[in-house]
Amino acid sequence: MKVEVSKQPKSIVELTITIPYGDIERDLKKAAKDLSEGTNVAGFRPGKAPLEVIQKKLGEAKVLEAAVQHIVPRTLAEAIDKEELEYVGRPDIVVKQLVPEQDVI
Repeated sequence: MKVEVSKQPKSIVELTITIPYGDIERDLKKAAKDLSEGTNVAGFRPGKAPLEVIQKKLGEAKVLEAAVQHIVPRTLAEAIDKEELEYVGRPDIVVKQLVPEQDVI
């Protein structure tokens, strides 16, 4: 994970977090498990279809979008701890790059 910190006016800090695609495999598997619970996949019990099967059935982008729900909170907390930042309120989060087999930004 790579974190870039940019200080803005009025005590606002902008973090740009880059996560290598190889580092999100556990999140992809968790997302595939969650998606497979609500998807009928022939030959598999609900929630038991592997990542590759779910990616073929629903598309890599759909699985990646679901994985972001796990990635963002975890990496944001890690980045805040790493940079020793204090925050008040809820952060505005923008996913700048979400493309299968590329880094997530």
